[in-house]
Amino acid sequence: MKTPRLLLSRLAFTLIELLVVISIIAILASLIFTGTTGAMLSARKVQARNDMSQIINAIQLFYTEYGKYPIDSTITSDSQAVFGTGGTPNSTIINVLRCVASGTTQNPRMIQFIQPKVQDVPTTVATKACVNKSSGNWYDPWGTQYIIFIDADYAGDINTTAVSGSTAQVGVGVASVGYASVKNPGAPDKTNYLLSWQ
Repeated sequence: MKTPRLLLSRLAFTLIELLVVISIIAILASLIFTGTTGAMLSARKVQARNDMSQIINAIQLFYTEYGKYPIDSTITSDSQAVFGTGGTPNSTIINVLRCVASGTTQNPRMIQFIQPKVQDVPTTVATKACVNKSSGNWYDPWGTQYIIFIDADYAGDINTTAVSGSTAQVGVGVASVGYASVKNPGAPDKTNYLLSWQ
């Protein structure tokens, strides 16, 4: 006995029904992707803020131990005490705080003030959210060096013109500019910088 043609057409999907199902799946997938991307961005921002807080605490502990900041005595102005931008890497400070060989002159008691995650990757590879073992630079979750500001003249403020165009009334500050650089590589929006003093 043959199944009537009308019954067969009722058992199969029509092209319109199939397209509707595919559209619904695509919409749901895009909603999940958007939520996941937002969660990942929030996690990176939290990690950057945590790293910045660790750097500030380590510098303050160094100050408590030695009565001075972990900078060379020849640096006497706040504009000279900016590390991680302008050709001066943040490893200048991070190595002193980690007590690696190049930082022991400033840290003669050999105290390890900070223990960040260190990865052994080539300097040509974009390092993210760790200290590069070969260079000693500490990178934010977007692969940009943290910028460290220190009050070299001990006047109670730091020169933050590199990121905000003004000064901040703190002794130590750290900035993460990676998110703004990734979001708009041509002209990063300074309002997207993560600043420890805000």
